[in-house]
Formats: sequence, structure tokens, C-alpha cells
Amino acid sequence: MINDFQVKSSRRLHFEDLEPSMFEMMVLEILDISGMYNDIRHYGKKGADQGVDIYCTEKNSGLTCFVQCKRYNNLKKSQLCAIVDKIIEGNKNTDGQSLLVVTSCEVRKEAYEDFDTYAKVKGFSKVEIWGESILTSKLHQEKYKTIMENYFGSDIDKEELARKRIEAAKLGEQLVNQSLLRKFVKLTNEDKYHLLEHPYDKFKVSKVIIRSIYDEDYPDTDDDGKHDSWFKSFPFNIYHDGIQMKIAPWTSETIVINPHGEWMLKNEFEKCKYDGEYMEINVDIIGNIPYSYIADIKEDGDEYFDYPIISCVFNGKSGPFKNIWYDFYDREMHGHIFFEKSSKRALITENDYWRLKRKYGLK
Repeated sequence: MINDFQVKSSRRLHFEDLEPSMFEMMVLEILDISGMYNDIRHYGKKGADQGVDIYCTEKNSGLTCFVQCKRYNNLKKSQLCAIVDKIIEGNKNTDGQSLLVVTSCEVRKEAYEDFDTYAKVKGFSKVEIWGESILTSKLHQEKYKTIMENYFGSDIDKEELARKRIEAAKLGEQLVNQSLLRKFVKLTNEDKYHLLEHPYDKFKVSKVIIRSIYDEDYPDTDDDGKHDSWFKSFPFNIYHDGIQMKIAPWTSETIVINPHGEWMLKNEFEKCKYDGEYMEINVDIIGNIPYSYIADIKEDGDEYFDYPIISCVFNGKSGPFKNIWYDFYDREMHGHIFFEKSSKRALITENDYWRLKRKYGLK
């Protein structure tokens, strides 16, 4: 079996730390250094009434490109369509031209497709969105190295950044201890065993609201009734660097595992060829939130929710979660089996494998 979760990743760039004007200037420099555009003009606030931050001409096509920069945590379909309307309203001769939206977040596939259709119906011949992943990919290329260092610092700045994160982690841990965790004067052995089996009983509450520090939508949802910048979650446990949340406990993920503990998600397993022994198990999805991501906790909630609201730094597509893993509760042994994406094997013996398969009649 093969596990493809160990993916080499580039250093994450915190676009949310940039002021909107700085984000625009960074985009301007990327367009310039790319060599793909001529006659690049930056209007910024001066172009706000026309809905355009940057005008330029595509070298290959000769099309005028209208560029709008959005340093947002979330960009909805309605907001994207509003960009189109404002540009058309404030500018002449947009028919047949090009539209580029550059944003610090990732845009949902459905929103992107609807935006593309809407813009082309309105007359644009070419429509693009550069989201967080595209910007990150570009800035890690050699030609953009100077831009990345200018806006996000070089290796020399890493020590200072590390110190800031340590301080943020201390604050986050204090907030969790004060607002979320029960106070145990003295734990008996029975208490300790109980908490190993039911780690969520360490918390005062069974549910919380997780909200991005950049969220501007709460308590509203987007066009599809979803809300990427805030959501309900369920405390599961604490770990050395933060808290763990059970994500959507009303749903589960299916994992395929063989007697050696090698595993993968079922949707990945179905794509590979394997004719050996295996079984399928349903697992809970768990997300780790580092203490350093936690900026504030309103222990008593607000007028919308009467349980804690945790304000967090969101990390692109993963939101507040540094990593996602899976948990299976073995009722017979009163223990948990963990499946971490960074590991190809789960900590399960071959005897436990066969016991589980016999006990629960798993596939």
C-alpha cells in the first residue's frame, strides 16, 4: 500500500499580515517581473471608483487586463460578481478584454466557475483568479525571490518570527486553560483512565465557535449557506502544542487498513491496485489548532451563541487547523487508534487487526 500524504510543501506565506496597499504593491511587482505584461499602471485608491487597482496589457494577446486585488480571508460568488459590475460601470471598452482577480484566499470551485461564466456573459473574453496557492507558487520561483524577501523577510528574520510565535503560543495556552479546560484539583487513577478513554471530558463545554480573526461575515453565511470564516466545532483533546477539535462529528471518513497497519483513505485506495488482505473502518476527523493560532476566546459566547467563541488565525484552505488526522475508538479495548497523515502506518498490532475485524464484522 502507498500513502501519498507526505507531500513536500513550500514555506507558507502569511498574506494576511500585509496591509491591503502592500498586497497591491506586491501584485504590481509580480506582474512587472513576470515579463508577461506591458504598460502596467497602478491606480490603487485612485482607481477605487472604477473598481480597478491595476491596468496593464497582455504581451501575447494584446488584451487590456483589468486587475483587482483583494487581500481577503474569503471571497464569495456575490463579491466576485460585484467586482465585474463595478469594473464595467467605471470603465469603457471592457468588451473582449481580460479580467484578473488576485486574492490572498482560495476561491471555491463553484464560485470560480460562476464568476467565470458571469464575467464572460458581461463581455470579458478572458477571466482568471490568482488565489493563495498560485501566489505562493509564483513567489517561491527564483525570479520572484527578491519580492518574497521584501514582503515576507529572509531567513535572517526567522528567529524573530519564532520568538513571536512562542509568545503567541503562551498567550493561546493561557486562554485555553482559563476559558475551556476544567480545573482538576487532584486526579485519581480512575479519573486518569476515564480521561484517556474520553479526552473531551477535559473541557467545560462540548461545542465552540471557531472564527477567523479576519472574518467580516459572522453570523451570516455565504451564497451557498456555508461559512468558511467561522463554523461550529467540538473539543476533543489537548496536545503538546495546542487543542484538538472533532470536525463535523455527524460525518466520518472511511479508512482502508491492512494487517501491517498500512493505511490510506478509501477514495485513494479505490484508485490503486491492491489484492491483499484489508478492512474498512469509519473514523472521526480531528483537526489540530496550535496555541499560537488562538488570538482570543469569548468564554460566554455572544448574542448568537451561548458557548465559547475562539478567534483564530486561519491558514488558507486548512482554516485554523495545522494538520488533520483520524481517530478510531476501539470500544472493546477502551482505547483510541490514531491515523496521522504524516505516517504510513497506524499503531495497531496484527492481533488487534484481526480482533477488530472479527468483533465488528468490518469489511
